[in-house]
Amino acid sequence: MEFGKSILSPDYFRQPDFNSLDSIEKTFNFDCVNCPKTIVKEYNSIIGKVFCWHEEFDEKTYTKIKQFYDMNAVNKTPDGGLTAVDMCFCENCQTQYLIYAGVREYYNSLYKITLQGITEISDESN
Repeated sequence: MEFGKSILSPDYFRQPDFNSLDSIEKTFNFDCVNCPKTIVKEYNSIIGKVFCWHEEFDEKTYTKIKQFYDMNAVNKTPDGGLTAVDMCFCENCQTQYLIYAGVREYYNSLYKITLQGITEISDESN
């Protein structure tokens, strides 16, 4: 896995993008870096990745992702949430993206999600 352009990078002071109690929008979107298509992703899909995202990658890729986003040893994001990583792709040009977010369960089944990274990726290796 190689990292390309980042649309969003980690920030300690970023405010949550989603609050399951009062957010009207259940999805977020961003523009593809390689074509004019807008990519739409559901917040709920990120919540489901908190405890299993690392199982979707081999050890080398998992390590590269942790180093790229400067993840700490206690599995917390800059906003204090638990780490969630997901992938999505542009339906138009097939560009793949890595989504990095912090997920905080602040009350029973109520979540705040803070997007911390959206990065273009490829399978090319050097």
